[in-house]
Amino acid sequence: MGPPRGLALVLLACCCWCAGVAGHSDEFVDEYIDDPYNSTNLFANISNPEEALRCADLQLQYEAAPPANHCEPFFDKVLCWEHQPAGTLASQTCFAELNGVPYDNNGRNATRMCHPNATWDQTTNYSACMKDLANANDPGNLHTEVTSTIYYVGYTVSTIVLTVAVFIFSHFSELHCLRNRIHMNLMLAYIGADIVWILNMTVNVYLGHESTEFCIIFTVLLQYTLLTHFLWMFVEGLYLFTLVVMTFQQHSAKLPVYLVIGWGTPLVAVVAWVITRLVRPPPDQGEREGPQTCPWWQEHWADRIWIQAPCILVLVVNSIFLVFIMYVSILKRWCGLSTIILVVRVNLYRDLYS
Repeated sequence: MGPPRGLALVLLACCCWCAGVAGHSDEFVDEYIDDPYNSTNLFANISNPEEALRCADLQLQYEAAPPANHCEPFFDKVLCWEHQPAGTLASQTCFAELNGVPYDNNGRNATRMCHPNATWDQTTNYSACMKDLANANDPGNLHTEVTSTIYYVGYTVSTIVLTVAVFIFSHFSELHCLRNRIHMNLMLAYIGADIVWILNMTVNVYLGHESTEFCIIFTVLLQYTLLTHFLWMFVEGLYLFTLVVMTFQQHSAKLPVYLVIGWGTPLVAVVAWVITRLVRPPPDQGEREGPQTCPWWQEHWADRIWIQAPCILVLVVNSIFLVFIMYVSILKRWCGLSTIILVVRVNLYRDLYS
């Protein structure tokens, strides 16, 4: 008595799988290097035993009566592709479960081309199935969604409150002074960053408009508003330093100078950053880390020079300003206390010996 039919199918499936790995391993490596998002490469190490058995059964039927000019049944380690006429695009429903994880395959199809020479294409198009791959039953996605919602609400509330504060500072003439105008510009920098972040989330995430152009524009605006934060904080520190430490300075900086520092300096740095990234893109510019990853989110050495270095420099200079301001304030307070003690001693001396 021969071996059971199920065991024979399993052995045949294993042989087909091993032959496929041996014959196409180099091709899979090359495809992965050329296109890391190729779906076949993504699932290269995942086996589907049920589909493998079904494909082995179809292979036996095909070999028993092979039709002319057809691609033979093929198992791509995920789905089994039945024999198809040459020159046709085969299509079937995406997998309902993969590697123990269920997926929504309603209305989603995977495709694979059967070439006119009756050979299958090297890759399977799982792009429709990939849409839910990153979101299916992933506990981290719930955390990300909650965090994004908190950020969204926080930035919205911050924008509303800062807008009201700017209106108050600008509406009442009693508040029109250099100090308050500096505060207003710092608030406007925060409002701009909040609006850019909200628009970025709305367009790219909630509306699902995955556009590289929009992503680059929002990234550049976010970098600019980030620098305006730090430069206007520097202006705040510089103004307080000149007010406290350089009290008797005759020629203090005026508002136009502060405007150039707060809005112009970040513009120059961001333009230089953009030009540097365009002229010297990173070597892995074409390799993406996710379907929604913006190419300009990748780390670049220009980020440290034009974005991070000015921010760190502002923090260092403001810390120096803080040390001088605290020193002068403590010194003035100590001098005032010494004067009070001297006056008390004089009064006591006069009361005692008068």
